[in-house]
Amino acid sequence: MVTKHRNRRMLFVTVILFLLMFSCMSVRAEAGWKKNSNGTYSYYLKGKKVKKKWIKEGSKSYYVNSKGVRQTGWLYKGKKWYYFKKTGVLVKNKWIKYKNNMYYAGSNGAVYANGMKKAPNGYTYAFDKRGAVQKGRLTYNKKIYYFESKHGRMVKNKWVKTNGKYYYYGADGAMVKNKWIGRYYVGKTGLRLKNTWKDDCYLGSNTKACIGLQKIGTDYYYFDPKTYKKTVNVKLTIEGKTYQFDGNGIGTEVSENGAPKPTAGVKVHNEYFTDPLTDDETLLATIIYCESGNQSYTGKVAVGLVLLNRLYSPLFPDVLREVVYQDMQFAPARDGSLTRALKNPALVDPESKKAARTVIARFEACRAAGTDIYLQLDGKKKPFDCLFFMTLPAYTSLGLVSEYQKIGDHVFFEVWKR
Repeated sequence: MVTKHRNRRMLFVTVILFLLMFSCMSVRAEAGWKKNSNGTYSYYLKGKKVKKKWIKEGSKSYYVNSKGVRQTGWLYKGKKWYYFKKTGVLVKNKWIKYKNNMYYAGSNGAVYANGMKKAPNGYTYAFDKRGAVQKGRLTYNKKIYYFESKHGRMVKNKWVKTNGKYYYYGADGAMVKNKWIGRYYVGKTGLRLKNTWKDDCYLGSNTKACIGLQKIGTDYYYFDPKTYKKTVNVKLTIEGKTYQFDGNGIGTEVSENGAPKPTAGVKVHNEYFTDPLTDDETLLATIIYCESGNQSYTGKVAVGLVLLNRLYSPLFPDVLREVVYQDMQFAPARDGSLTRALKNPALVDPESKKAARTVIARFEACRAAGTDIYLQLDGKKKPFDCLFFMTLPAYTSLGLVSEYQKIGDHVFFEVWKR
């Protein structure tokens, strides 16, 4: 009796186990992939083919399309693109190479598209509306960027040559404009400027800011090697030559006392290089004093007019200091009297100073008006083109026969004629 009951229990357990096994097999058959006759796969749930649904199995994602077939290749869904391997697995966090183009699928499988995005490798790329990586020069939000031709990575802090011209892309990747980049300056179009001034610097033909001594046009300038700016109001010795740079930065080669180097072909007395430097008005007043200190005011004005007439004559230098110190012209320039007066300004009388101011003002006014230079004689303005003066005995001893005007102890004449 006991044996019968035991056998019945074993039979009952066996039936229960069989039913459970059958039930599991049915569930499996109702939820799973099935290979179709054409080699594709479909997903079944409770015996029905699933369509237009995402299927997630562990870390892998799949999609079955409207025909109920596992998706492969490209899928456009929800305004986003996705790419599936041949096995149907959705590509995530990975680069995709397709028909010579590169794409990047993000963490959810959606392909980066429509603009610039930073990939996990740290580089920024530009993607078109289909997600293909773009290369070259592109504009986003009115700013210009450049993406390298090999990988399509955004260029940053780097010069790029485009159509033979250089452009600089900054830390944010945007093309830099209206800014200094080292020794270069890029203008409003992003191009390097050349052969032009900018912020007291000069950009040469090679587009670099000049440094050191440079000749620009007919003038010399010195540019600081660190700031690239021109130097002003300073005297510098460069390669054994001394230059005086004025307030505009224009440099003139000067001698021991700072006097400009005489114009080529002009011979001057040695005092030119050693006498004190002064402004033109002081120099003119001093030479007037030395040449006609005991003459009338009119005589002093006449001496000053001769000196300035020479400035505008092709026969003489066009620099007052060179006119005064020109070889064999004015005795005070070589006999020491001019030197003494320059070193002792109190020697120069007020009339000589007034005469110098009058002469300079008259020249400026007459030249501006286009009228002849004149001398006030006997209450009348008389044209005065004289280029020479001397005492009458000296004139006679030289055998000169030029027409002259006598004013005080001096005779004044325009042409040296014997």
